Amino acid sequence: MLKRYNYVVCKMHRSFLSSVLCMLLGAITISACKIEVKLISKTPSPFQIQVFVPALKTKTERFTFTRQNEQQIFVIEGKTCNNEHWLFKTWKRVEGDNWVPAAERKVKLEGTGWIAVHVNEFYMPTFHDRLNIFLKLSSQSTKPFQIQMYVPAIKVKTERVTFTRKDESRVIAVEGKECNLKPWVFKTWKRVDGEWVPAKEANVKLEGFGWIKVIVDDEFMPSFRDRLGIMCHEGPC
Repeated sequence: MLKRYNYVVCKMHRSFLSSVLCMLLGAITISACKIEVKLISKTPSPFQIQVFVPALKTKTERFTFTRQNEQQIFVIEGKTCNNEHWLFKTWKRVEGDNWVPAAERKVKLEGTGWIAVHVNEFYMPTFHDRLNIFLKLSSQSTKPFQIQMYVPAIKVKTERVTFTRKDESRVIAVEGKECNLKPWVFKTWKRVDGEWVPAKEANVKLEGFGWIKVIVDDEFMPSFRDRLGIMCHEGPC
């Protein structure tokens, strides 16, 4: 089934209602997926690409590209898209109209949203621009602390969130077109003699559509757990 959609502009949601919606959406991604895949040629050489989704026992047609920056879009929907890795295969043209295997790559996708798949001059698929990440900030510290997140790609940072007791939690949602281009920065502060002073910092590169839990313990170092629909390329997760 092929459909076309408009794209979302980067923005931050911090209201209570947004938090509730985030939790509901997070629950939905466990059992269902609806992922729009935007295929983009980054090479002037002709190639074909096909996508296999084992969990649904389905595969797309072979999409043919003949010029650089050409684009095609398809949508995969189902209840169990996230159970197994998707397989992206490419073919290159040799000796007239003969197509031979070129490259393949596996990636585990889940949730609801979209992803851009670029095919480079080596015919290798690369993945970009996943949307919508929900972060559950969770205190496992017996000491008070503050935490702030900075997302360089969209030039935005959250307010400092203060935690005063163990098991306290907050939810923040980030959605955007290019949130995955640079590592996110998570900074913490601890209280010393009534003043807040810098404690620890963690950089992590995230992309996807889903949930990730950010835990801070008595060492004040952010750590990352329970990823659902989130890909982590760099950092402690």
